[in-house]
Amino acid sequence: MAGANPDGGIDLIIEKDGQRSAVQCKQWKTRYVGVKAVREFLGALNRCRNSKGIFVTLCGYTGEAKQLADKHGIEIVNESGLASLIETTDTRFDPEAIAILRDTRKYCPKCESEMALRTATKGNGAGRQFWGCSTFPRCRYTLPVP
Repeated sequence: MAGANPDGGIDLIIEKDGQRSAVQCKQWKTRYVGVKAVREFLGALNRCRNSKGIFVTLCGYTGEAKQLADKHGIEIVNESGLASLIETTDTRFDPEAIAILRDTRKYCPKCESEMALRTATKGNGAGRQFWGCSTFPRCRYTLPVP
């Protein structure tokens, strides 16, 4: 388990019609969820003795991650799937939910801190903008600006 706030791999427990589901969320907009993250979630499901799992991310999943999730009955949801789910509820009228969906901030996939837009001052990329982790130098993760 990695991240700024280790949560045991489960972010939320939801219940509907007596069926409990554990949910793991990754706000990764530029990185696909790989098999390692799904395997860790599967371990968390086993530890909490919950058989139903839902994994939500904003980008998508690698083929290997999809296969593992399918094999173990983990429902995977990407950004368009999440938007579809929201459309079926009254959440689409909730100002707080709308604000969350319109949030354009970026978060570090390594430590989950907010990313800051920076300009390189040295090297081949001097003068170019990039996203750098706000906890630098503790975390040195960067993302290119498209």
